[in-house]
Amino acid sequence: MANFITALNRQKCLSNQMIYDKVWVLNPDARDDQTVWLSGEIETKETLVDESFRLTIKAAKGRHFETITMDSDAQGELSGVQRRNDDGQVIEDLIRLTHLHEPAILHALVERFYSELIYTYTGPILIAVNPFQPLDLYTDAILESYYEGGVARSQGFETAALPPHVYAVAADTYQDMSLRLARARSVRLPQGPVRADSAVSQSILISGESGSGKTVSTKHCLEYLTTVGQAAGDRSKGLKLASMQRDIDSNKIVQSNPILEAFGNARTLRNDNSSRFGKLVQIYFDGFGEILGGGISSYLLEKVSFCTEMVLLTVVPSRTTTVIECSIYLA
Repeated sequence: MANFITALNRQKCLSNQMIYDKVWVLNPDARDDQTVWLSGEIETKETLVDESFRLTIKAAKGRHFETITMDSDAQGELSGVQRRNDDGQVIEDLIRLTHLHEPAILHALVERFYSELIYTYTGPILIAVNPFQPLDLYTDAILESYYEGGVARSQGFETAALPPHVYAVAADTYQDMSLRLARARSVRLPQGPVRADSAVSQSILISGESGSGKTVSTKHCLEYLTTVGQAAGDRSKGLKLASMQRDIDSNKIVQSNPILEAFGNARTLRNDNSSRFGKLVQIYFDGFGEILGGGISSYLLEKVSFCTEMVLLTVVPSRTTTVIECSIYLA
């Protein structure tokens, strides 16, 4: 991703860059560690020697404006200036941006953050921004809407698009597993079990820097999977009653965190209680999508956090049976 953005920052800026074009310009003030890109407009464009040129940009910095002069190299390449998208363009998927580059991505995320829209897609990837406050985004009604939407789409029905959400990622994971399980059941031998090696198991990778909310995102994935897994076991009780059992099952795994944090948490410059470890959370389902149990099967502690050899913590699922795994990697 970094190499891709670097290449975009070095794109040519020749005749297609016109006067009064709205642009993002790299902040020339190295002492300002809060604002990386400034919004501005091109006021003048002066052709120099060969293909080189000079741009004069009126940039907004807080409540004030300043004039910034940018010179291209001899080949006409200019880094630090990017076209700005139309004002008011609020999107749910970053790949729909007209101009896709670093400042456009950052600006889109900031605009959504101020509107309390902390989730944004970039293709199949979900970006979550830590809101640093409680938000009413995880009710049973919202969970049920993503579950019903996932079921409808898996059956070929057109449904209204739901906003980006961590439940959407968990819903896609569970529905894909359910479809693969249904195909596996249709081709298995009579009385034969659904094999775990039938390309059924699913994985969710949750990654981010310190304090970005990885543990909370994992908790919400567990909430969704345990709820629909309980409902699959007893269709009569539905999602609402299953959500009561969900709180019991998901918390068994989530509440194991204090034990792991006792070994693996440390104070960093960004977070007083940073998790300095990675873990693999596994949820086990039977051949019909009913949840069987779960556990944390791998615990990866960074080398600088311990001075003696440690034994990895392993949790065994609640039943002994052929299981299908849905794994959540926290890195």
